[in-house]
Amino acid sequence: MAYCIDCGKKISRYFSRCNAYYDGLVCKDCDDKRVAKVIAEEVIESKRIGSKDLIDIFLETFRIYGKYCLKLCCLLAILLVCELLKEMISDGVNIPMAIAYSLGFIIIYTFVEGMIIYAVSEQYFKQEINISRAYHFALGKIKKLIIVNIEASIIIGIISITIIGIPLAIYFLISWSLRSQAILLEDLESRDALLRSESLINGNWWRIAGIAILLIIIGSVLGRIPLAGDVIKSAFTFSVLPIASTLLYYYLRVTKEGYSLGNLAGELHIVV
Repeated sequence: MAYCIDCGKKISRYFSRCNAYYDGLVCKDCDDKRVAKVIAEEVIESKRIGSKDLIDIFLETFRIYGKYCLKLCCLLAILLVCELLKEMISDGVNIPMAIAYSLGFIIIYTFVEGMIIYAVSEQYFKQEINISRAYHFALGKIKKLIIVNIEASIIIGIISITIIGIPLAIYFLISWSLRSQAILLEDLESRDALLRSESLINGNWWRIAGIAILLIIIGSVLGRIPLAGDVIKSAFTFSVLPIASTLLYYYLRVTKEGYSLGNLAGELHIVV
């Protein structure tokens, strides 16, 4: 007699299908489970994330925003406080306060953006947004995210100082818009994330710029709402832009690389 290496049940050594894949004998029930797991993994690995066109991505952005508006507002609460602080210091020019605000805003926005990226990614597995999972996932990459956002902001800011440099600054603003996704999901370093974002967007710059401009216009229209316009505009912009950029990131990886649910599950550390 022998024992199943999975469940410990006594089995006949001639009954189990022992081969190089298994490292030992298993009973029929455990063997069936292993085979089913292998088949499921192969199906997941081969199944691509739905390659949607840009109109579908635009509509999907608002579907996710509408469905999880309250949870997203909870994530954005700190950012809205920052916007109020900005209004308080905007009356007088206070350079130290302006610098402190800018750094604080980048740090907080980066963290919230990371949580939103993870939350949107979970939607491909039909899971509800889990704030705790999103928090811990973003926290693990927060240092890299802060560094790449500060670097990108400084470079774009310096380039845009002159009128001649503004078009180049706009180019990099769009080309580097997927840097956070590259760090969170592909675990790249700062410089590699910028190059990765630019590589993915290459050939799709104008279409992605068009979506960004359209979303900004909608945000500006919302900002004209009496009394609460600025708050609504900020809540909309800070949540919709990360949602749209994440959907675009997956769209580009699917169309260019044949990206699959198996790839996504591995990057999110989700067991499927």
